[in-house]
Amino acid sequence: MELKAENISFSYHKKKPILKDVSLSLNSNQIIGLIGDSGSGKSTLCKIISGYITNYTGEVTIDGNPVNRNGYDPIQLIFQHPEKTMNPKWKM
Repeated sequence: MELKAENISFSYHKKKPILKDVSLSLNSNQIIGLIGDSGSGKSTLCKIISGYITNYTGEVTIDGNPVNRNGYDPIQLIFQHPEKTMNPKWKM
């Protein structure tokens, strides 16, 4: 599976852009970490990719198919403390 985000731009309420022409590509079995200062757009990018934010420019695709801007069920966010996000009965 390949996840692509291409030329993603976003701003809150038409203010200064939070993200401008951001692109990334991830394949199955890859693990990445987004690092940056507070307010640099890390969480915003994750929310766009996962479908929580839909009013952005650019394109998010999975295996070449555009992700529905109303949300794409197979995408799940795991936050900084995954033990607070995941069911403890699940195995990793």
